[in-house]
Amino acid sequence: MLSSRLREMRVIQRFWERGDLRAAIAHVTKIYDQEPASGSGAAYDFVKSFQLNPSAFNLEAFADALPMLADMLRINFTGVLEGRASEEHMQVVLTAIQVCAASI
Repeated sequence: MLSSRLREMRVIQRFWERGDLRAAIAHVTKIYDQEPASGSGAAYDFVKSFQLNPSAFNLEAFADALPMLADMLRINFTGVLEGRASEEHMQVVLTAIQVCAASI
């Protein structure tokens, strides 16, 4: 599981380094939708990175990321209410939404 997460993060990194944020978001969204167990780890790692380079985000990138961010927030909010998740992931997603919104 960790090796697939690392592999996916390397793919995402290549997109990011080429300046293709929308392709990075599309890749993260695809793995998040296809494999929630392993894809969510890579998605959270990616979402945490939003804080590192907020100027990279524009309205299109935010629009691309928003459905995944909304789903991540919903899942974590439900998990916190049901006592099966910590608030840490929910806070990561909220911060990412704030960073994206502030950059547009």
